[in-house]
Parts: sequence; structure tokens; C-alpha cells
Amino acid sequence: MGHIQHVNDEWVISYVGASGRVIELHTKAPRTEADADLLLHHCEMQACAVRATGIPLPPRPTSWRQIWEWWSEISLPRYSSEWRRTQKLLVEKFLLPVIGNLCAGEIRPMEIRSHLAALIANGTLKPSSANAIRAVGATVVQEAMADGRWPQVGNPFHLFRPFRVPRQIWPTLTTEEARQLIEGTSGRRRTLWALALYLGLRRGELFALRTSDFDFRRHALIVARSHDRDTTKNGTARQLPVTDELWALISPYLDGIPRGNLIFPSKTGGLLHRSHKLPRNLRTDLAACGIVESWEARCRCGWKAPVASIFQGKPKDALRCPSCGKKSRIWGIPPDLRAHDLRHTFATLATEAGVAPDVVRLTLGHLGGVTACYQHLSLEAMRRELSRLSIVPLAS
Repeated sequence: MGHIQHVNDEWVISYVGASGRVIELHTKAPRTEADADLLLHHCEMQACAVRATGIPLPPRPTSWRQIWEWWSEISLPRYSSEWRRTQKLLVEKFLLPVIGNLCAGEIRPMEIRSHLAALIANGTLKPSSANAIRAVGATVVQEAMADGRWPQVGNPFHLFRPFRVPRQIWPTLTTEEARQLIEGTSGRRRTLWALALYLGLRRGELFALRTSDFDFRRHALIVARSHDRDTTKNGTARQLPVTDELWALISPYLDGIPRGNLIFPSKTGGLLHRSHKLPRNLRTDLAACGIVESWEARCRCGWKAPVASIFQGKPKDALRCPSCGKKSRIWGIPPDLRAHDLRHTFATLATEAGVAPDVVRLTLGHLGGVTACYQHLSLEAMRRELSRLSIVPLAS
């Protein structure tokens, strides 16, 4: 007779196999003792059938956990380290416990969706994170099918729709605020914010820029890399014109950088890390330039309190700290903008200035379907359109 035992959240099932030796099976699939007893009986019956007929059993089908481990080793390294860490955490924490031990015919799409919906309902997951889990699961199954590791029975992750993600209203700067930000900074920071506001470059594209990407004769820029990757986010390079306004802002800083060097290097001279606190730098510069939403009194002892909103203006007199009695300083609280919101600001200001939609799309590096493959705007045509966007006018 076989034996079952529950140890450390898994069932240990011992029985006499087809060869006559005792086999010990460790599994987490059974949820109750009755299920574990049924599995033990099934294993014993299979072993008896093999001993009686001499015909070996077919190999056990591949479980989803096995193809996930295969995909993590083979395909996951091609993604960025930040993306790998996030997706691995999401899948191993929320998906593997549900379908990890299931095979192709045992996975039910609606059970996956119900599980993810319950996590969204109790606030554990956001809809965007649940969609990311769905997308990764579909990719794993698709590549396993192509490699012959998963039967061609349909992709269970494609059989239910993604969750609706609420559309947010992204904060953007006005033309006057963008002008204040650029004119209130200098050198490296001015070049960084000017490239983001005039061309809508992504953070990773800004970090990877080198002086060799600039054509100083034609006043053009080639955007071909992002962070430590050899391609941009969507895998395509693009050539952008640098308008006269933008060139006047960035050329003094570029002239001091040796040819081929990074434009925005780290303190050690290498590439800035993905976790670089660019949003904090942005909010610091916004406050220094007077682009604030409210004012707050702060003291060195740690006391702070709101004193006015933007509609009331900056308080003229410093307040006494109620804790230590010393004068407190008045600090401006800038809007909560991310570095990516400057990309939204570029698209908004360019549209308001009358720049053609296709030029905005090509400048941002967005794909536009089949038609986009046949659209090849010249640098001069794009320069004429982008020159409509005027933030810091040239001195007459």
C-alpha cells in the first residue's frame, strides 16, 4: 500500500512503481487529503498496469511551470533588467501558484481571468499589471508552441480580453511654464529639458545620446538607442531636425563635449542608471524657476505647514516655527510631473502650435501601421513644421 504525508505545504506520496522500487512523489497540486489519496490511487493503478502489460506509459505532458522556467532562461534575458525583475515578480507571485502545475488541456482561460479580476477587486493588482501578466503568459505559450514544447491547442491567454485601464489625464506644462523652465536653468539641465520639450525624447533615449548622434552641419539628430540597448523602445531609429531655437539652446553645452562621448554621463562617466532620480531633478528645477502650485513653511527642526496656494501668491513674511520659535523658510511646492510628462508636453504644445499630426507622430517615434511604412518626410519638411513650436524665441 502507498503512503501520503503533508510536509511543508506539499504532499509526499510514496508507492511501489512499475519497476518494483518505491517511488516518492512531491507535489502541491492536490488541495485536500482526499485529492492526494485519489492521486496516490491513480499512480498505483498506473504502476500495476505497466507491470501487467509491459507497455511503458507515455511521458507526462509539460506543465506551464516547466515552459516558464525554459522561457525565463532562454528568452527573458533579451529584455531590460528592470522589465525582467518586474515581470518575473508578477508571474511567479500571482500566476504560477494558480496554473504552474497544469498542462495544456487543463488550463481554463476564464479561471485565470477570474483570479486576476479578484486581485484587482481587492486592490492587490492594478488593471495594467494584470494585463502585463496576461501579455507575458501569452508570449511564453506562443514561443513554447513555436519551439514544439507546447501543443498547438490555442493560447489560453488570448481567449479572454484585457482589463480596461482607466485613462489618466497627464499633467503638462504651458508654453510660458516651459519657457520659464528652460530659461531658469543652464548647461546640462537646460540641454536636457530643451531636448525633452522640443523633440519629445524618452528618458532612455536622452540617457543614451552621444555627440556622434548629432549632425552639426545639417543640424540633425539620430535617435537610435535607449538606455543600454542598441535600439529604441519600438526597435526603430529616427532622424530628427534640430530647429534654430533648439540649436541656440543646446550648442553651447555640446561644444564642450568630446566627439563620441555621452551627453548626459553619470558621475563616473558611464551611462546613467535606469533608477536615476530624473523626476526629482525636474521638480527641483520647477520650484527654482517659480513654477509652483502652493507654498509651504519649513523649519530645520522638521516642522512644516502649508501657508498659501498659488492663487494667493507667495507669503511675504516668514513664519515663526511653533516648535522652536525660529523663523521658517518658505518653500514652493512644484506640480507632480514625471520626466515622461515632458513628452506629453511636447505633443500638446506642438499640436497647439499647428504642427502636422504626422510630424508629431514621427518625432515621438510612434508606429502608425502600414501607411507609416510609406511616409518618408524630409528633414527640411519636418524642420518647417517643428519650427512652428516656439518656446524660447530667438533674440531678434
